[in-house]
Amino acid sequence: MSRGRGLGAGRLWKRGRTWVLDYADESGDRRRETLGTKRREAEELQAEIIARRNRVMRGIEVVAQDIVLTELRDDYLGDLRARVTPHHALNVQLQLVRILNDLPVRTVLELKPQHFLAYRAGMKERGLSNRCCNVHLQAIRGMLTWALKLEMIDRNPLAGIDKLPDGKKYQVCLRRDLSEAEIERFLEAATTYDQIWGPDKPRVPQAPMWRTLLETGMRYGELRQLVWGDFDQDAATLLIRAETTKAGVARQIPIREHLLREIVELRAVHWRVTGKRPTDGAPIFLTPLARLHSVFSNNIRRPFDRILKIARIAPLDEQGRKVDIHALRHTFISRLQRAGVSLVHAQKLAGHSDPKLTAMIYTHLNTEDLRAAIDMLPCAEPTTPTRNQMEAM
Repeated sequence: MSRGRGLGAGRLWKRGRTWVLDYADESGDRRRETLGTKRREAEELQAEIIARRNRVMRGIEVVAQDIVLTELRDDYLGDLRARVTPHHALNVQLQLVRILNDLPVRTVLELKPQHFLAYRAGMKERGLSNRCCNVHLQAIRGMLTWALKLEMIDRNPLAGIDKLPDGKKYQVCLRRDLSEAEIERFLEAATTYDQIWGPDKPRVPQAPMWRTLLETGMRYGELRQLVWGDFDQDAATLLIRAETTKAGVARQIPIREHLLREIVELRAVHWRVTGKRPTDGAPIFLTPLARLHSVFSNNIRRPFDRILKIARIAPLDEQGRKVDIHALRHTFISRLQRAGVSLVHAQKLAGHSDPKLTAMIYTHLNTEDLRAAIDMLPCAEPTTPTRNQMEAM
């Protein structure tokens, strides 16, 4: 007689929108697991859980050794760094450190779906977006899926948790584009802000950096990693290397004559301020004190906010939309749309992996854009009726 006979397949029932499984494990202890909101997926997980339990009870399968979550994280990150960009690996590392510090469990066997659900509820209470919650879920579930494939654990305890909807209506941070008049004021203010140091204090100007963000649409993280070897003066291009991009794909951005001259002049400024000739591996954009720009932080937000103030640009409008550094990228893409650039070309310039991402920004038409479209229609002027026409009426 089989040792597992009589335990049954457990009871699958619905609690609100979520399917829950009550069953007895290989030790005879009662367990309850959340299996997601879709019945078919919950039934598949139920069959997998019960089949695994029965294999363990028959001696066909051995229960995987329990693993400390922090140790699993370190092993996972060691492998991940060899497969993804340093930027992506750092993001995953920061997310996993934050998650594991907040979870009230130490090992994989102790981890239950409700633990992460409680963590996610805390994120929502702090005002974080659904997309941010999904990124954290993807980070820890990716780690557990990796361990499952390598047979380090026997199942992923978070496999049944569904992502939160993260469409446009669920966005917490809404951005707006700068108008052409605001762009002009912003660049003038950036030049003014550079001049506050005075001639007696040689500093690296920051206005070329802000113009580059506006005229290339690159991300701040991509810009801060540009080196002089990425700048081709003869071809008037900037190369964004694959290892610095979000999608892991390199792209070459043509630049206009005015920006080209500013970057050429910037090389001479670096030489004068640092006393060293910039090498191909030296960063193109440095802080006013000729230091490396840090990963996105208040160090870059503060001067940006001061420039907005000088330019008389409100950081937040009546509709709750804000202007931040990433809004410069949105502005670039929207300007491409106004200029009639195709979606395909805009996607390549923006470095989006999915054209849907570019299309979402392409739909950000403001009232003046729509007014310009209306003004393109032929005007049907009313004509004054003749006397005979009036008599016929």
